Amino acid sequence: KFYKDSTLLNQEFVKDGSMDVRKFLDNTAKGLTVTAFKRVQLGA
Repeated sequence: KFYKDSTLLNQEFVKDGSMDVRKFLDNTAKGLTVTAFKRVQLGA
C-alpha cells in the first residue's frame, strides 16, 4: 500500500480510477519524454 501510494506510476489515475498512471501512459504517451520534475508540498 505504501509503495503504491508513494510512487507516481503506481498511483491511481485521477480521471479514471480503473487504471493506474503507468497504464494510462502506456496507452496514450507514445513518443513523449519527461523533461523536468517539480516537487509540491501542501500545508507546509
